[in-house]
Amino acid sequence: MKKLLIGSLIISNLFSYTLTDYLFYALKNIKGLPKIGIALSGGGARGIAHIGVLKVLEEEEIPVNFISGTSAGALIGGFYASGFNSKRLLELAKELKWSNIVRPKVSPSNLLNLKYVFSQDVLEDYVREKIGNKKFYELKIPACFVSCDLRTGEKIVFREGDVSIAMRASSAIPGIFEPVYYKHRILVDGGVVDKVPVDVLIEMGAEFIIASNVGKEVYSEEFGNLIDILSQIINIQANEISSIMLRKADVVIEPDTSGIKFYELNKWEMAVEKGIVETRRKMKEIKEKLILKMIER
Repeated sequence: MKKLLIGSLIISNLFSYTLTDYLFYALKNIKGLPKIGIALSGGGARGIAHIGVLKVLEEEEIPVNFISGTSAGALIGGFYASGFNSKRLLELAKELKWSNIVRPKVSPSNLLNLKYVFSQDVLEDYVREKIGNKKFYELKIPACFVSCDLRTGEKIVFREGDVSIAMRASSAIPGIFEPVYYKHRILVDGGVVDKVPVDVLIEMGAEFIIASNVGKEVYSEEFGNLIDILSQIINIQANEISSIMLRKADVVIEPDTSGIKFYELNKWEMAVEKGIVETRRKMKEIKEKLILKMIER
């Protein structure tokens, strides 16, 4: 190890690499990286920032061995686990419109008995169109997605079965999107019980966990519509719960998405850039902690 340190100092002076960079890549080649898991939080349109996070990890040659996700994180995570790299995810973000994934259910006849504003059945069709009828065992990266049973309040973790159903169930925000009726359960957005699913990555075997938490304490001061109000309520509750989960992660990346509302898909470029900026800012910490993990092995 002493020779490695001396060599790293010499080489880092000759090239543009920092000492951290050189040690990271040297140890990576010698010892191999620990199994890395990434937890992707919910956050509506803010979740597009996860693409920026994944893009930087790819550029820095930091592989993702396990993925967990809630709501928007389940959608991004599902596509990524299916084999979509960050470049393909960017293409999806560019084309994505609400009309691709939801359809309105409000009409004068059902207004008094209204249980939700939008149906998400088209989301399931959209996902199947992009990734096919994939089952969890067919994913290129092992993944799991979190939902909540509206009847019991239980956290439901999808690890098997139909991936598209799991992605839809994880993102069915109560009052906004139609619940998913699946195996005698009524399933809604996983952010109700676990906005940043870190613990499931530990169960899957991850040795190093990165949490991408978008919309940290993004509280609105103006409420222009029902969606603003409902998303605010869930955000308040979710941030209380997620603070506990985030302590279990090795590194927490929290892009500043305060300028993006839950439904502003048109701000996808801003969201991606926020993810890129914050992940690059955190890269030294990620590499240093991975170095320590590799030395301990």
